[in-house]
This record gives sequence, structure tokens and C-alpha cells, in this order.
Amino acid sequence: MNLHGYDWPQGGTKQIAFEDGQGHVIELLLGYGEPWQSADLTALTGAPPASNSALAGYAWSAGGTKQVVYSDQQSHIIELFVARESPWQWADLTMLTGAPPSSGSALAGYAWSAGGTKQVAYLDGQGHVIELFVAEGSLWQWVDLTVLTGAPPANASALVGYDWPNGQTKQVVYVDGQGHVIELFVARGSPWQWVDLTILTGAPLLHQKPLTGYAWVWGATKQVAYVDDQGEVIELRCGLNDQWHCFNLTVRMRREEVYHT
Repeated sequence: MNLHGYDWPQGGTKQIAFEDGQGHVIELLLGYGEPWQSADLTALTGAPPASNSALAGYAWSAGGTKQVVYSDQQSHIIELFVARESPWQWADLTMLTGAPPSSGSALAGYAWSAGGTKQVAYLDGQGHVIELFVAEGSLWQWVDLTVLTGAPPANASALVGYDWPNGQTKQVVYVDGQGHVIELFVARGSPWQWVDLTILTGAPLLHQKPLTGYAWVWGATKQVAYVDDQGEVIELRCGLNDQWHCFNLTVRMRREEVYHT
């Protein structure tokens, strides 16, 4: 089952979006002091069914909306979105932008606080990272980040995109054909860049396993975590004006257990 949970500050709710066995996108919703509710977003909007591929839900503060994005059975990227006190709507972002079809293997949707945009990152059939993005009051656009940066193609196993408020950047992280963790990143007013985090840090390779990337505002760091081929949890971490570092969290936890026994 494809599933994603997230907070919507503007609506005062938390929600879980998932795909049922018929390709319908279902939302479970809870407001503070209220009972859980459920809604079939596919039935509500008349949007095309999902293709049993990746799904992402997230809030966009600049636009005051929440949205769920997925790949349909035609390999198009579909967005379901709603503003407070408004009905759910849907849009075919592939048709709107003319972007290449999705491979259906990996997808991420997130807001970028410094840029005021929302974006969807996914892989096309060539392993290229495609970004769809929009600012409030503007039209959706797309860019091939692989072509733009010259970064290596992805191996279609995993992809994550996220905002780093401390560094005012957005980034997309994926795994290339050699098992290297690759980061694409950009700051407002600057060009996209890429870096091979595996080479930079000497981290273990990653093959056909999930990864996650996220910001830690309190610590002013961004980090990528994954399980390596030995089944150990690896964290790659970078702070402001700092270099990337690799930490084997499994080994560290074992040492802590030995120390405290």
C-alpha cells in the first residue's frame, strides 16, 4: 500500500492519504477535538485512478493548500488539491506542463519555504529526475534536473525531495546505477547543482532499498538516511557552512548498548 501522512497548519488538521485496492486515493482526516473522518478523493474529484505507484501528500503554506500527488495509469502526474472552505479539485500536471511521463517508480512532493513554491519530483523512463514546480499566481512549469546539472541517471529505486529552511535550499536525493547517493540542490537565485554524497563521505553503497531525506531545524542540519546492503542504518549529515559526514547509526547504537550494560 502506498501511504503518506502529513500536517496541514492552515486547516488545523492532520491526514493520511493512501491508495486503496481499486486505485482510489483515500484520505483519513482529523481536526483537533473532532472525530476521524474519511473521504474518497478520487470519487469526490473525478480524477483518474492511481497506478499502484508512489504517492505523496503535503501542505503548501504560501498557497494555503494541501495536496496529494500520484502517477495515474497513463503515467501522468495527477494532483488533488484543496484550500480551506473549498472543494477538492484535481489537475493533470503532465498535460499542463508537457513534461515527460513518469516511470511510476518514485515520486516526492513538498513545499519550498524560501522560494514560496510547491514542487513534485519524479523519475521518467530514462532515469532522469523531473521537477514540476509552481509559485502562487503562476503557471506550472517543468525542468529536467538531470540534463540541467549533468548528474548521473537514477536507478529507479528511491527518490526524496525536501525543504531545508536553515540553508534556504531545496534538494532532491536519489540513488544512481552504481549505488551512489546523489543530491541535487538549489538556493533561491542560484543554479541547480549536484554532488555525489557517497564519494564525498565514503558512505556504504545503497542498492534497491528505500531512503529518506529531511531537515532538522533545531540542529540546523539536513540529512539523508538509508539502510545499506548489510542492513545497517546510515545517516549522511550536513550543517550550515559544514561538510557532509557519514554516520553508521547501527554501530553507534550497539556501542551505546555495550557502554550502558
